[in-house]
Amino acid sequence: MPEAGSGQVRIKVGYAAICGTDIEEYLYGPLWVSQDEPHPLTGKKAPLALGHELSGYVDAVGEDVNHLSVGDRVAIYPIIYCGECDNCKNGDYEICKNIGCVGLSMDGGFEEYCVVPARNVFKVPDNVLMEHAALTEPVGFCTNTIALSDVQLGDDVIVFGAGCIGLICVQIAKAAGAKNVIVIARREARLKAAKDLGADYVFDVTVDGYQEKVMEITKGNGADIVIEATGSVKVIDQVFEVSKVGGKITLAGVFFEDATFDLKKIVNCGRKVFGAVAHKPIHFEQALKMLSDGRVSVAPMTQSIVPLERALDDAFKEYIENKKNYIKMIIKP
Repeated sequence: MPEAGSGQVRIKVGYAAICGTDIEEYLYGPLWVSQDEPHPLTGKKAPLALGHELSGYVDAVGEDVNHLSVGDRVAIYPIIYCGECDNCKNGDYEICKNIGCVGLSMDGGFEEYCVVPARNVFKVPDNVLMEHAALTEPVGFCTNTIALSDVQLGDDVIVFGAGCIGLICVQIAKAAGAKNVIVIARREARLKAAKDLGADYVFDVTVDGYQEKVMEITKGNGADIVIEATGSVKVIDQVFEVSKVGGKITLAGVFFEDATFDLKKIVNCGRKVFGAVAHKPIHFEQALKMLSDGRVSVAPMTQSIVPLERALDDAFKEYIENKKNYIKMIIKP
């Protein structure tokens, strides 16, 4: 049983969701996990329990923790930050120069109990189900993504990808005032989910001609904002094809391959390209509010829950082998 030290909290894990990063670590890691040298902020290295998308219950509090009590329903903001580098002093904790992450730099949610810094623990509103609260982290990430994209009232927004991130971005973009949210993805079930969650139009990326339909919807201009949420270099050229001159492109996928594209598509067309990485604590707080007031629903992403003892075969391996059948897999200790 891990002990909560000063400024720490021990969490009895309720639910922990599998992120694409966890899959990458399982298949190809260690990638983000420290292997040879302990992480400078946590002092931990492999082997570690993965899992950075989690909810649970406060089981014990260490000294100097005053805002939490045993039994509190909580979600965990996973970014571990130093608070001392220039980026942290500017409030940009998600790009801390010494950045770490629960489940990658210290033990995470794929176990029964974990210990985390108290400042990373946020209370879950009473009306939010705990399995839904486990997805506060990706909702926070998408909140940051939409904020970077600066969605304005009446904007046309295209989202490439209808996985967890894409589906959440659809909802937050609509809540921010987007006129048309267009989802370009594959797999019929995911396109249906996008439509059910508020997308105005959905198109199969594998079917020729969707670019022309996008241009019809946007009156020949292309989209004001394009969000890439697949992490596939294969769609980069298509992202630029449907972006308007002077438009904004936000890359929210995690890329493991090098991409090549014509830089003139940025420079000569006055486009702005952003990279979305993690999120700030304020985005995490906003995510909990949106889950509470119904602006964001993660119900379609919490249908596949697997007990911890069967996580390897029935969650990790099952998702890898039959990804088309799932949007998200959740583990329950």
